[in-house]
Amino acid sequence: MSRLCRSSVFCLILLVWLPPPVIVKGDEGQKAHLDIKVKEISANVSPKIELSLPGGNIYEHFVENFNYMEMTFNLNYNFLDNSIGGDVSFAYPYKWIKPGLTLSDAVDFENFIAPRVVGDDVYLLPTDKYISRERTIELSTRFNILANMHLTTAFLVSDIFKGDLSENNILDKGTDLIQKVSVDYNTIQPKGKTRKLVFEGLYASSVFTSRFRSRFSNLVSIDNENKLLFHSEILSPWSIEEKVSMNIPVKIWMKELSGFYTLGGFDSIRGYADNSINSFRFLLLSNNLKREISPDKEWKFKLSKLRVYVHQFTLFFLLDELLTQDRLSVHSPLKSYTSIGSGISFVMSGKGKGHFYTELYIAQPLKNKLPPVIYFKTSLFSFEKKM
Repeated sequence: MSRLCRSSVFCLILLVWLPPPVIVKGDEGQKAHLDIKVKEISANVSPKIELSLPGGNIYEHFVENFNYMEMTFNLNYNFLDNSIGGDVSFAYPYKWIKPGLTLSDAVDFENFIAPRVVGDDVYLLPTDKYISRERTIELSTRFNILANMHLTTAFLVSDIFKGDLSENNILDKGTDLIQKVSVDYNTIQPKGKTRKLVFEGLYASSVFTSRFRSRFSNLVSIDNENKLLFHSEILSPWSIEEKVSMNIPVKIWMKELSGFYTLGGFDSIRGYADNSINSFRFLLLSNNLKREISPDKEWKFKLSKLRVYVHQFTLFFLLDELLTQDRLSVHSPLKSYTSIGSGISFVMSGKGKGHFYTELYIAQPLKNKLPPVIYFKTSLFSFEKKM
């Protein structure tokens, strides 16, 4: 616990200590873009299928191997938020190096917020509904540095469009050239050889992104993303899960093209409406304290000819904290959001290697007297060995 608390305090100190972004005025005729929706940290341990309510989010993840080639498919569809995105990746691991190619596309049919330059600052202000589309090709190379530690370099070409389909009102249209350098450390694995669906370990990553508009002489910004995910058993049957995300602009040359983030919902700060919080920089802390109820208890029943086991009944408590700035200036006021809640979860396992993890919980925002939100999420995990 003490190490975990120190990591959260360190991120907060780092956010305050970092120098303000250097802003150089760009072409006033260009418009803003790059609305980045903050998602849950997965640490490369992803479910095959996941359904989340009330947000209406459906996620699919599949990995297949053909000889030595690894093919990955991801699809994220939100039928209430009216957005869809997906990617297909091809990677060829060879000894300590792993080159890869990723093709992705993301479409959001309902956007209502856009950055606007007001004086010497940039604000996130309401606008008419518009459509955004981002189509990307990514070439990457991953290097094994140490055990569980990797260095990844990537080059991306991203085609951007924001506006209405008639093209009478275009907020942004162009091509971004993106360079990424990231370091990650990942020890998260399923625990033990029992049938229980329990993860343990640490995942940490830091990504630096340089973004150019159309050509390398038009540098837009350098941004930094940091993530930490920690699973650990405190004292049986108690365990803890903590997630930390901190995203900041390091340096900005064209403030009209500044990217911003949208948060809220089950995959960022629970209790607040999906994508209801907008920011240029943020620090998010998400904590789950879990206690397994009757560890040896399980229910058995037959579904058609399949024997199903329902087990791992868990009670958990959650606490989410978010600090944001919705203006580009580093001296703009900090806004804070907090939510608390509790819920229950259980695992449903069959004879094979599939496991449905289901959770039902309620989260109460501690701001503006907002009503609580009830969440339901079910995820299908699959492993090569029987849990």
